[in-house]
Amino acid sequence: MENRLLPVAYFHMANLSDSVQITVKIKNKRRLDCIKYIGSDYDGLNPFMNNKGMLYLNLGSPKEYCVAHNKRRTKIGLTANSLNFTSIYIESHHIGYGYPNSKATVGLNENTRENPVPEDYRQDLFIFCSLEGLLNLTGAAEVHILVFKNQKSYATEICQMVIDGEYDKVLEGYQNDSLVFYDYVKNEAVYSKLQSRTDYDSKGIEDV
Repeated sequence: MENRLLPVAYFHMANLSDSVQITVKIKNKRRLDCIKYIGSDYDGLNPFMNNKGMLYLNLGSPKEYCVAHNKRRTKIGLTANSLNFTSIYIESHHIGYGYPNSKATVGLNENTRENPVPEDYRQDLFIFCSLEGLLNLTGAAEVHILVFKNQKSYATEICQMVIDGEYDKVLEGYQNDSLVFYDYVKNEAVYSKLQSRTDYDSKGIEDV
């Protein structure tokens, strides 16, 4: 496989258990938190982290916050820190794609501000796998995100390769080797420490 087509990062986002949501005072039931990752050198998602070191995205419908023609607007999208992370374009087999806002500024009118996503990351491509739970706009969901550097222009081609199973072994390897992003049991950031833990189940985080 060409290096151009290898993901530079992987993020496992999941809806946390009810007990963990209560412990860390999460009120939004459609919130997906990053529990595992690969790619400590990838900074493209840093603007979406909060001051505690959590990386989470809120599930929603782009029609609620995105100004676009109906033909270009998708059914589901993700936001964080009052920013549109991406709309998700569903291809098939519960696999889709998206990408960062590439404009220099974001927002409208008096709310316009500089795009916080570094320019070097604005042409990246996000491939979303396991979208079953997201399609109904419910919080009981998880999603695996593969990040491809500067591959926005090849979104449909790479997405089709994922659908065809060409990335099955890559995704399986990332799932097995990924590190914990944030320790919700201790309520502390782990991302910067690059430590690995194994006390999380496949759906996200164990009850505490």
